[in-house]
Amino acid sequence: MIMRLRKIAVSIVMIILAVLFIGTFNVSNAATGSKYLAIRLLRESGFGYQALLQKNIWKIVEASDSSGNTVSFDSTIYCLKGGPGFGSDDFGSGTPRVTRYTQYFDMKNPEAIPYDYVNALPDINSNTYRALMWVLDHVYIPAGKTAPTEEKEAAETYKNFLLSEAGIEYNYLTPEDIDVVQQLVIWHYTNTGDSYDVGESQTFELYLNSVEGEELSEFLPLSDGDGEGAENGEYRAEQAIQLYQYFIRNADANATTYDYKQAASAPYQIADTTQTVREQGNNYIIGPFEIESVNNTVATLEGKFVNGQGQELNPTLQNASGVPFNNLAETVGQEFYLSLIHI
Repeated sequence: MIMRLRKIAVSIVMIILAVLFIGTFNVSNAATGSKYLAIRLLRESGFGYQALLQKNIWKIVEASDSSGNTVSFDSTIYCLKGGPGFGSDDFGSGTPRVTRYTQYFDMKNPEAIPYDYVNALPDINSNTYRALMWVLDHVYIPAGKTAPTEEKEAAETYKNFLLSEAGIEYNYLTPEDIDVVQQLVIWHYTNTGDSYDVGESQTFELYLNSVEGEELSEFLPLSDGDGEGAENGEYRAEQAIQLYQYFIRNADANATTYDYKQAASAPYQIADTTQTVREQGNNYIIGPFEIESVNNTVATLEGKFVNGQGQELNPTLQNASGVPFNNLAETVGQEFYLSLIHI
C-alpha cells in the first residue's frame, strides 16, 4: 500500500507541474543549427498510418547525416504545412529524400520569421494562428528513450492528464496513435479546407498496415481491428476522434484571447522537495509540496490532482500543523500537504 501511495504522490507533483507549465512543458524545443530530417511511413513499432482518403501520415525522423542510414524516432517533429517537402511535390508521391534543414524560427515570435516562411502559416494576427499555438502548447510530447526517469514520468503523467481532459477514461490509444491525431489537428489549422484537413465533420478513419514492418502490406481500417497492429482497434479509432475533437474544441474556444507569448513565461514553478507518506487517523498525509512564484506574469493558478491512472483525486490541502488552505493559490510560497482518505 505504501509503495502505491508513493506513486500517487509523484503523480500529484507532476500533474501540478503539467497544469502550471502547460505552455512550456509540452513544447518540443527545436535545436538551433542544422538537422538532417527524413520521413518514414513505418514508425518505430513497425506500423504506419493513413487517413484522409488513405493519405500517408508520415513520421518525421532525425537522420545522422545526408545518407539517412541511421535515424532516430525519439524527437517529436510535426509537419506544419502538409504538402511539398522532402524532395517531392506531395508527400504521397515521388521518392522522399533526406533533407538538411538549416533554418530555425520561434513561432512564439512570428514577427521575426521571414516572409517566405511565415506566409505558409495562418495570418499571425488571426484566431487561427492563436488556435494553432494553443494546440502546440498543449500537445503530448513523449520522453526519449534516454531521457531521465523524472522526464519520462512527467511525460506519462501529462499524457494521462490530457486524455482525462478529453474525457477518455480508459485509454487504449498508443503514443503513436496520439502523435498521428496531433498531426491531423495541426493540419486542420495550417491546411484548412484542403486534402490534409479532416474538415467540419471532425471524424476520420485511421488505417494501419496489416503486417508489422511491411510497407506493402494492405492498409486496413483501424476500427475493424484486423491486422497485426490493430489490437483494440475499435476503441482506439473512437478515442482518436475523441482526442481530435477535444483539441479542436478547446483551441477554437481559446483562440480569441490566447496569449501564446505570455504562455511561454510560466509564473510558477514546483520547488524541489522530498515527499513522504504517513498515516493520520483515517487519512494519508502526503508532502511536503511547495509552489514558488517566479515572475509577475498575470495568470490564474489552477491544479488538478490525479493518480497514475488519470483518475481525479480530491485531497484537502493543509499546512504542517493540519490547518487547511482554502485553495491552491493560498499555498504559494508555503509548504503544504495533501490529505487523502484511506482507499
